[in-house]
Amino acid sequence: MAAGACRALAIVVPALAAEVALDAFLHLPAGVRVAWLVGVAALGAWAAGRVVRQALARLDPVRIAAEIEARHPELGETIESAAELWEKRGAAKLGYSVELIDALIEKAVADSAGIDFATAGGDAGLRRWGRLLAAAAAVSAVALALPGARLGPAVGRLARPLASGREARVVIEVEPGDATLVSGDDLVVTARVRAAAGAEAPAPPTAAPVLQLELEGEAPVDRPMAAADGGAYRATVPGVRSALRYSVKAGRETSRRFSVRVIDRPFVAGIRLDYEFPRYSGLVPRTVDENSGDITALVGTNVTITVTPSKPVAGADLAFAGGVRQAFERAGGQALRTTLTVTESTTYAIEMTDRDGLTNPDPAAWSIVAVRDEHPLVRIVEPGEDRVAPADMLLPVAASAVDDYGIGRLALHYAVQG
Repeated sequence: MAAGACRALAIVVPALAAEVALDAFLHLPAGVRVAWLVGVAALGAWAAGRVVRQALARLDPVRIAAEIEARHPELGETIESAAELWEKRGAAKLGYSVELIDALIEKAVADSAGIDFATAGGDAGLRRWGRLLAAAAAVSAVALALPGARLGPAVGRLARPLASGREARVVIEVEPGDATLVSGDDLVVTARVRAAAGAEAPAPPTAAPVLQLELEGEAPVDRPMAAADGGAYRATVPGVRSALRYSVKAGRETSRRFSVRVIDRPFVAGIRLDYEFPRYSGLVPRTVDENSGDITALVGTNVTITVTPSKPVAGADLAFAGGVRQAFERAGGQALRTTLTVTESTTYAIEMTDRDGLTNPDPAAWSIVAVRDEHPLVRIVEPGEDRVAPADMLLPVAASAVDDYGIGRLALHYAVQG
């Protein structure tokens, strides 16, 4: 069986090597490549069939016995006869003597006691076809070495025999390839055209390469590329705000198609303010949900700021005008929350960083107006002027007090002269 496998390989390997070598130099038409491969496949199938048939034939005890006797004439036909009669041993009723068959088998065993059956089958055929396979491999190696750089394209055509016979003469190198852009950024595409492996250097292009754009929801468009330094070509797509695909075409060749993903920066999509005023003010808590972060409150008021980002974020801070920062905490879902105490008038912004590391540059600045609790205004209404106390020393006094957040207590302080 090993000899049969060597025979099959000795036929198929040089046939394939010959096709690749010829195609490398002559650039065979697709029809010729297909016909050649069909022929090689037929030869391989024929050789494989012979291997299978020989393997099945070697399972015949009589054939095996005949091969052994052919290599050991001193055995005569003892083993072959024993093998034939062994198949008829169970047919004694048809006239075969079981005792005679057993005696012949015992004689065959005795006569072949000194034979090494591991090598009795011989390996002359294996050695012959093994040498032939080695020679075929050597010739194939030489044939495949001759084309040099043309070998790769020829092997590629063999793997795709029905592909177009036109071989790419240039390779288009494109940067940045597949990319991710921040919404609003420019896409800058750079292309370089060089000779393909095994091909001669391309002639100078008669026209600049073309950038082929496929924008979502729009018809494909072509944009000419301008010459840049180092023999490169460049084109810019300004302000990209949606995903797109692009490729570069140079003459008859086109690069593969690349994808551009667009991501947005985070921003404040919603903001709510919950006020908790000082207890003495008597003011009830208040919620402002007007998407405005401006705060006006009495000094000492606690304001809880709840923010809804436009996208999931890694974190966010309150950034006050004086450089102080205060972090937000998670408040369920995408919402963030933090509480500040109004102590002075200032401004603040909400700075975010999303999971892609993008921030919200130039965030809106909101004001904090701290309202002072003014002193109460107290006025003595009666008597309202200097008077001499009457004999009973009783002097009626009337006073008024006004405060922006109410009067908690009013007391009269006086002193008697002398």
